[in-house]
Amino acid sequence: MRKDPYQDRARELCAAAGIDPESRVGQGRGRPAWCDYREAARVEKVAREQAALAATTKQNPDAPAPIVVGQHDENTVGQMKNCMSYGNVAAGVICADGHLGYAQPVGGVIAYRDQISVSGVGFDIACGNMAVKLDTKFEQIKDSVGTIVADIGRTISFGLGRTNDERVDHALFESDLWERSERGAPISPGWSLAAYTLMSAGSGSSNASAR
Repeated sequence: MRKDPYQDRARELCAAAGIDPESRVGQGRGRPAWCDYREAARVEKVAREQAALAATTKQNPDAPAPIVVGQHDENTVGQMKNCMSYGNVAAGVICADGHLGYAQPVGGVIAYRDQISVSGVGFDIACGNMAVKLDTKFEQIKDSVGTIVADIGRTISFGLGRTNDERVDHALFESDLWERSERGAPISPGWSLAAYTLMSAGSGSSNASAR
């Protein structure tokens, strides 16, 4: 099993707080105490990566400030400001459900002039949850659960791209921006992937539940 990339730092933070990282917390069997410090370790890593990126990438001194809806921690706001300081940003907003993302805050929306944010579109959105309550009793289908799950997987597109034959058209695929970018290189190779992925469940934490 691959080691958790944040485990070592989480253990250090846990020990620094005076808690044995291997002690158990929570109900039942619980979990190692260091697990409660994993998010803090991740936030530290994201902050370091942002600082390193800012030191090597040209920033836009005229970047607008984000509109912030609700209360958010300073790391989320800082991540949003960092994202908005690059490229031809017209405006940006952190919505009420915003929180720290991998590259751009989840719940953060940025509008660009003649540009597409690959990381903002490709990594931190498209998380979905769909629940369907049925009047069928489990005893009636217990021998067919595997088949039902497989059918759901063939019908609903989870992950990057599609597994079914449903296609969605949109005017954005007619734009000439696919043939040019800020650096003058064509970005048309991304056209087919974008068209193939539009309206799928995405590569976020999507799930379907049938009850």
